[in-house]
Amino acid sequence: MLIRSAQKQFEAGSDTADELQLTDSVAEAYGLDRWASRFSLMTAGYRDHINVDDAADPGAPFNAVTVAIMAEAKARVLGRLHPGRRHMHVGGEVRTHTQTFIQIAARIYAAHGFEVHLRHELKTTPIWYSSFGVFYEEYLSGDNFTASHSAYFKLGWKVMDGQGKQMTEEELIAEVRRIVAGRETIHLAPWLSSGKIHSDFDVDEAYAACQRSALGDEVLNTIAGAARAGIRSAAITVGGSMGATSRRILRRLGVPPEAITYYLDGEDPRFHRVGEIGGENFGADVGKAEVCANTGAPEKLLSGEVQIVLLWDPDGDRLNIMTTAPAAISGRAAEFGLALGPEDGRRVVVYLTPNQLYFLLLDYRIQLMRKSGLLEKYNWFVGTTFPTAMAIEELARKEGLATIRVPVGFRNLGDLCRSVEEKMGAPQVFTTLTGKQVRLGPAPRVMMLCEESGGAALGGPELMRSRTGRQNFLALREKDGMQLALLAWAAAAALIREGTSMGERYCDLVEKRGIEFRYSKRLDVPLYDEQLEGEALAK
Repeated sequence: MLIRSAQKQFEAGSDTADELQLTDSVAEAYGLDRWASRFSLMTAGYRDHINVDDAADPGAPFNAVTVAIMAEAKARVLGRLHPGRRHMHVGGEVRTHTQTFIQIAARIYAAHGFEVHLRHELKTTPIWYSSFGVFYEEYLSGDNFTASHSAYFKLGWKVMDGQGKQMTEEELIAEVRRIVAGRETIHLAPWLSSGKIHSDFDVDEAYAACQRSALGDEVLNTIAGAARAGIRSAAITVGGSMGATSRRILRRLGVPPEAITYYLDGEDPRFHRVGEIGGENFGADVGKAEVCANTGAPEKLLSGEVQIVLLWDPDGDRLNIMTTAPAAISGRAAEFGLALGPEDGRRVVVYLTPNQLYFLLLDYRIQLMRKSGLLEKYNWFVGTTFPTAMAIEELARKEGLATIRVPVGFRNLGDLCRSVEEKMGAPQVFTTLTGKQVRLGPAPRVMMLCEESGGAALGGPELMRSRTGRQNFLALREKDGMQLALLAWAAAAALIREGTSMGERYCDLVEKRGIEFRYSKRLDVPLYDEQLEGEALAK
């Protein structure tokens, strides 16, 4: 690729030592002073436009030069703060240039003396896999290049601390600005001969063991039993990173391959265009009915080809599920706020919002815990973000569970867990941002952590333990679409075997438990045309 103004051909995977000089001409060509002044790490990390045809295009803010600056800033900050810890992970999903940016970041970290761990055998890495691996291997930090469910012309950089939780440190932002202002030189180690970059990041077995503990035998037995009973299940990965990884995890969990059929699982940086509908680009957001409808799932459900469809977004942090219900439910479903798809006179497709899915899964999980005797043994709580539907909190309280609300951003749920973990062993009181005091017992456990945009994580009766036991967590610090898929799959299969459906169960549950906050609506308001680039975007 050509770095503008420097007139330098730059090969991301070169096996020679290299450097990138941020001269005045490079800074001017890339608008680096303006870019650095606006650089920030939000709830999604750093996310912006790419040029899918040119990784080094100055007209797209997310490019090879800005990636190099971000990686250099992180290496400097972590080198100062943690001089004795030297291991990092870098991964990413399927978007265009992802592997190029992984190579650039890895070579910069290696030049600073860090040992960099890339995915073993596979190129793509779901965000939850990165998070779990950083935690389990006790690394200093991790990166994942992902824009989650955003449109294909965006890419993002999500940087994690040693917990596997998103970092938003002001010092990292300040370092980006210092590097640009000082017109610094960035060094890159050789890709192969540096001896610092390793393709050995593999936590399949550790993750599977964690899920066996957290979810329990009944969830996995229900999935296997459904397959034996002839219940046909499918997974749609929309061309993202979940296809290969989920197969490996299911194999480790003992789920037979014939239990699930995959569709749209070939990795595709444009996500098989499932979000490109009627001139609009909805991204690959499987929390939206429009996107789910465009995957081919409704036709497969109504034809009887499958009875359960799991859907993941590109980096696997979001999960949705589609099933059918008797067509006669239509009037009642509308009354309870369920969105319905096509029908064939006998069955109708049911779309669940993330809030509705979590509501159902919370109920299912509570019943599993009660049946196993674990509900009374521990002090379970539910963590949500402020926009998450009140119905989830309402159901939890009716079941005697503590509930805690935090600001938007899953990292805030991670901070909640860290705060609780530090005081375990004695009764404690957590004070929320609004001043509400929530009492937790001496043995707190996470029933569910969720946010309305479409991500959740679950804790278990035993704490998650890192490789040497240095870290013991209540729950993963990132949204985990794999874990959620296992629970949702089991819940849907159990209902089918009972002769009912998720749509019917949702209505029954809202009615029987007297849920007051039964309606919720998410309104996405576009502030500008996200496809604009360069000067047109600046205007």
